[in-house]
Amino acid sequence: MLGFRLHEVVLFHRSSRTLVLTDLCFIIQRSSSTVARLFFRANGMWQRFGPSRMIRRLAVSDHAAFKSSLERVLRWDFERVLPGHGDVIEHGGPAALRAAWPS
Repeated sequence: MLGFRLHEVVLFHRSSRTLVLTDLCFIIQRSSSTVARLFFRANGMWQRFGPSRMIRRLAVSDHAAFKSSLERVLRWDFERVLPGHGDVIEHGGPAALRAAWPS
């Protein structure tokens, strides 16, 4: 994605209507480690879909380019989102992605 320092790769699998993300969004629902749960909560990744606080603050290098890239992705016909970190969003993927990165 343009405007994103981490060189995010976003893949769209048309036949399954699945969007695959690497670091753009996370959703960690379970962890047996108390330390990990505390880390995930502190970074805004615990039981909510969206970027970590670190990603939100540090990864966007050009807000206009990033917004343009995100809007292009949101025009794709996807339903599911498969984040690189966490659980699959089975339904409502576009709304979840838009809510994760509000304008």
